[in-house]
Amino acid sequence: MNLFVTDFDRTLFIDRKISLEDINSIEAWQKEGNKFVIATGRDINSISEYISIYNLKPDYLICNNGAAIFDKGRKRIVSNFIDKNIILDVIDYIYKNYEGGLSLSEINSKISIRPRNGISHEKDCKKLISYKELSSIGEVYQIHKRFQEEDFTKVLEKDLNSRFFSHIIAYANSHNVDIVAKGVNKSEAIKYLQENLININKIITMGDSYNDLQMILDYEGFIISSAKENLKNQVRNICSSVSDCLNIVSNIS
Repeated sequence: MNLFVTDFDRTLFIDRKISLEDINSIEAWQKEGNKFVIATGRDINSISEYISIYNLKPDYLICNNGAAIFDKGRKRIVSNFIDKNIILDVIDYIYKNYEGGLSLSEINSKISIRPRNGISHEKDCKKLISYKELSSIGEVYQIHKRFQEEDFTKVLEKDLNSRFFSHIIAYANSHNVDIVAKGVNKSEAIKYLQENLININKIITMGDSYNDLQMILDYEGFIISSAKENLKNQVRNICSSVSDCLNIVSNIS
């Protein structure tokens, strides 16, 4: 039995859709007795909506960049929360130094914090709170900061990883910066599955962005050909789509 782990946005979900070819390849992969896993920066509510639309049946979901893992029945089997005191420090710093709002992924919802100035570009939030209401938040998997211009994501990523390196890690991911607890990443989540599943022969990983790079390198995985050149230069295996990746793997096997 093999395990195929793919990123979602811009890897499986491209131009706001999942191709029929990719869907058929995934179904064939699972019918052969293999496992299919989605590893995403999205929270469980957001990713569940999309996989329901396309009738995908992943065996596991790695959400919030590895902060949470769910089984096929959406039962949470792993949780890695950010320390609440650190959450408040990080939010306070972003709030005072970067325009616009930000959002938080709690266990069951995504909350938007009203911006100090400028316009909030956060998406898929079920609730809006003010900065003064931060004391009411629950346990948080991930802090999100979205920019209209992609260049700002690398600036904030570097700033946060330098300033709060002992407690959190920030990942620049297209127009978003995803912030999780120190040590949390997709690769560590895959390692958990590897250690707790039986008879896994091979693990194949695939992604497109900075938050996917560790799992690609650790498992000698694939990067999609539409990824940025500086990322592709770090990876040996390149493929054009999920179906292309699975075809390559099947032919090798």
